[in-house]
Amino acid sequence: MLSRDANAEVKLVDRTLDPSVVEDFLIMEMTGWKGRQGGLAFAKDAHKTAWFREWYERCSAAGRLIVLCLQVGEVPVAIEFFVRAGDGLFCFRGAYDNAYSKYAPGAMALVDSMRYLLEHTDALWMDSATDEGNAFLLEIFPDRRTLSNVYIGVGGVVDRSSVKALSAMTGLAAAQRRLRTRDSEVRAGVRTPRHG
Repeated sequence: MLSRDANAEVKLVDRTLDPSVVEDFLIMEMTGWKGRQGGLAFAKDAHKTAWFREWYERCSAAGRLIVLCLQVGEVPVAIEFFVRAGDGLFCFRGAYDNAYSKYAPGAMALVDSMRYLLEHTDALWMDSATDEGNAFLLEIFPDRRTLSNVYIGVGGVVDRSSVKALSAMTGLAAAQRRLRTRDSEVRAGVRTPRHG
């Protein structure tokens, strides 16, 4: 439908070694929903923008990056970044051109990217790098992996103390989330309140 309406070929292009993809991505992300109030577009922050440019240079030079772009003719309509880690791949970041949103170019790019990565890499697994509430990506990636946080103090006493505090704060935050969930379920009538 997109190809017909645009009167142009829709194709997936590997732009991993094309540095101009960084600027295309920053503009695309900023003009979409991530650029609006509350969104997390990299271009909303000069430090994140600089970090992203440097990150791209280092990862592409190290051969750890794959950047795939869904294009209508020569016009990019969605871009997906993937990072290689050992024998697997992580979905890192994606954006799509809002002008084409009725065609779901982000979903098209992700599905086409999966096919491309299966055919052109030797990756044994892929991680969506998303949270448990992302229904869209969890439909595409139904398998689950258990992840752990590892904190390592490499400096002096202050560094080691900070690492210990991080671990305790992580546990406290998890307990608070569980308590909020339980309270929400009680208010919604899903769970009976516990006394005592």
